[in-house]
Amino acid sequence: MNSNEKYQEMLDDECSYSIGVHENVNKGNSNQKKKIVIELTDWDYTCADRCCDTYGVSIKVNGNDIEGDATEPQAALRSVLGHLGYDVEFI
Repeated sequence: MNSNEKYQEMLDDECSYSIGVHENVNKGNSNQKKKIVIELTDWDYTCADRCCDTYGVSIKVNGNDIEGDATEPQAALRSVLGHLGYDVEFI
């Protein structure tokens, strides 16, 4: 199973996910790690007359809502890494 299939399977579960990511901290001891908590939450909305339906995945980093939608892996990575101060370029 590739990463896109695994990500889609995770989205299909329709619930919240918390992913712990460790980032190396280059201050003093290089073995120290800083914990980052990423929460992905599926949402959907159907208008009152049921003619439209929209959905997405909201993103929280360390408890803070960030702009962006996590329905596409690249968009999710761009949002999270951008929030953390990285300039993101996909090749």
